[in-house]
Amino acid sequence: MTFEIKTPSSGLSYNDRVLIFDGLNHFIRSFAAVPVQNEDGEHVGGLYGFVSSMATIAKRLQPTRIILVFDGKGSTKQRKAIYEDYKSNRAVRDTLNRTKGFENTQDESEAMKRQFKRLYEYLLLLPVDILLFDGTEADDIISYVTTKLDNEVYICSTDKDFYQLITDRIKVYNPVKKEIVDKNIVLERFKTSPQNFVYYKSLMGDGSDNIPGITGVGPKTIEKDLPELQSETRLTPKDFSNLLNEKSTTKTKKILDNLDTLDRNYKLMQLHEPLVNGKMKLEINDVLSQDLANYNRFLLRKLFREDKINPDKIMSKDDIFTQLSIIYRNYKQAKWVIT
Repeated sequence: MTFEIKTPSSGLSYNDRVLIFDGLNHFIRSFAAVPVQNEDGEHVGGLYGFVSSMATIAKRLQPTRIILVFDGKGSTKQRKAIYEDYKSNRAVRDTLNRTKGFENTQDESEAMKRQFKRLYEYLLLLPVDILLFDGTEADDIISYVTTKLDNEVYICSTDKDFYQLITDRIKVYNPVKKEIVDKNIVLERFKTSPQNFVYYKSLMGDGSDNIPGITGVGPKTIEKDLPELQSETRLTPKDFSNLLNEKSTTKTKKILDNLDTLDRNYKLMQLHEPLVNGKMKLEINDVLSQDLANYNRFLLRKLFREDKINPDKIMSKDDIFTQLSIIYRNYKQAKWVIT
């Protein structure tokens, strides 16, 4: 998809256009799809791929702020309490780099852990916000963060669960298809509004998260039997149940026969009420309001060289991270003048 994004014109306020990265989604994709090795033959795709693709995406979308959100330790615990097999298939991955620089799957797994730990050192030197909380998935944190922002938001992820959050001001950027997904695209492709997309997912299931849908119910069921899901009015589970009871088709009866599955899937997939407790919300608010980290170009270049990665391919005098630093500096100066 060809598109042009212009820099926000309203004085380049710090929160004019926020780009949120689904961090682990971005890292795994970078690690798997970027077969970069340094001069010692070590795979460094997770490091180089993450930072370079983040810079490329940011250059394309021209954000005024970047927030990176990662799954915390034990992040699936809350949803596994609902469904024990949730994401139990994640241990079996099909990466694109299995034959590129790895002796076996254990070697690959160790390289991934090593690069992810090193990546965090890189990110601390960039002018970005980082959010990670044990026991909580990135999806829930991202959902909560979007409620604290008032202007444009782009969520960078290949995870369709984020389609639930799409509004006039919130969009999802698919980095593989290089496509901005807005509410019109969701409606066109899934015959469902973003507000009710969770019911589409609940009915279809999600193989990537090991969540089975309702057998025999497919996209055609949504289009033919449930056109009400195209409404921009968000249906509650009770509303949806009442809607099904008003129908008398073979497919809607099948759904009614599997309400337990529907209810379970809804609880697993819904992001409108994120699984974020009060204490965590306060901590997230603190991060969002704290001063932005400085762009430590010197030390970042040093880390790149230690890992034998050429920093010049990513860093330049006018790179996107320099732009973000300038935007934040101007924002702080303007705020100081006003106060």
